[in-house]
Amino acid sequence: MAFDVVNRGASCRIDGYPSVTFLNAIGRAVDNRDFHNSSSMLFAEPKASMVTIARNGVATFGVSWGNNPVNDEACPLSANAVVELRSGVENFWGEVPIDPSPCGNYLVVTPIESGAWPRPNG
Repeated sequence: MAFDVVNRGASCRIDGYPSVTFLNAIGRAVDNRDFHNSSSMLFAEPKASMVTIARNGVATFGVSWGNNPVNDEACPLSANAVVELRSGVENFWGEVPIDPSPCGNYLVVTPIESGAWPRPNG
């Protein structure tokens, strides 16, 4: 899953890794252990760096997760993702409706980077 951050205000600078939590329909965390030091099958793992987002500019980050049930249990359903960016000069918080069923008890989150799609793996 790719998340785009669109800046509607003045130019801002931000860096680091977003904190991502998937919530179920009643607001309980389903997956919230972010894992940052690994690439996923889809996204590369670039080094975190300061990103300047111009007015109406776009930055992005990728989130991926395991798709294999643990101990034959059903994967939990998600209803929302809460995203926080607290590094750099600016801060960002948002809640987004989603509906994946992540398994594995952790999310692989890439650092924020310029553009509308995270760098692919490979």
